[in-house]
Amino acid sequence: MLNYFVLIILLFLVLIAQNIILLNEEILILSCFITFCWLTLKNFSVAFSENLNARANKIEKLLKTSLKDISGVLKSILNIQKKFRNLFQTFVLLETKCYIFINAITKWSADNSVKVSRIAFPKRLHFIVRLENQVTRLLPLLITHKLKKVANLKQFYSAKVYKSYFTCLKKISTREYIQSINKY
Repeated sequence: MLNYFVLIILLFLVLIAQNIILLNEEILILSCFITFCWLTLKNFSVAFSENLNARANKIEKLLKTSLKDISGVLKSILNIQKKFRNLFQTFVLLETKCYIFINAITKWSADNSVKVSRIAFPKRLHFIVRLENQVTRLLPLLITHKLKKVANLKQFYSAKVYKSYFTCLKKISTREYIQSINKY
């Protein structure tokens, strides 16, 4: 390596002597930078490679742990999806059982209401028949009582009160009575 360095310096000096390379600030700074890089690379290449290898190993470990974490998360997501599918199937089964239960309850309720009505209906019917009989007896009595009062009032007014309206009614009713007798 040292031979290459000496050879490069000799080549550089020959190019300067032949005026192919002009010495100015930029060329001097460039040559210093190239020399610095070459010496740094030569002297610290082992330390750089060890540092880069350590960083590479650290990045590799981070990638492996993140890969393990991601695979664990994906497995847990798959387990959750399986549990959700099982839960959905359980809800479907629950729906069918609930439907069967509701049908059984409604059928039992309908049958029970028919049985209760069969028991209570004759009693209610008997009560209604008794009530109807009493009303049919009471209604004519009330009507005859009211008609008797009306007839008494009419007779009182036509006999005791001497208004032209009531005397006219007495004459008309007498005439109608006579006419009805003549027809027979």
